[in-house]
Amino acid sequence: MYECIVTVAELKALLGIGENEYSRWDNLKNEVIKVCQQALKEKTDICFTYEPYARSGRGGRIHALRFTITKNADYKNQLNLEKFIDAKIIEDIKQEAQQEQELALDVSCRNSVVGQA
Repeated sequence: MYECIVTVAELKALLGIGENEYSRWDNLKNEVIKVCQQALKEKTDICFTYEPYARSGRGGRIHALRFTITKNADYKNQLNLEKFIDAKIIEDIKQEAQQEQELALDVSCRNSVVGQA
């Protein structure tokens, strides 16, 4: 788990949002933060929650947010090598690895027999 506090101005700058864009909290929250939150949850192994951290004025203008970033327990790794590499190549790699393992085991067994002689 990782926590950080980010001002709204810093967050906008990090996301490439102009200073005057999304000036209303509800717009920033609904059109940017929640969209990012949902995308990360669906497509990555991390997720985040947030809460207002610093407020001021009668309306409670939000100046900063506290983000809590955690591992996404619901994420299933959607990458599959077969989507990117020909299945024949993957099979060849697996066979080579198996042969190397068998060779290493064979050499290890010979060395232990020689050592016992």
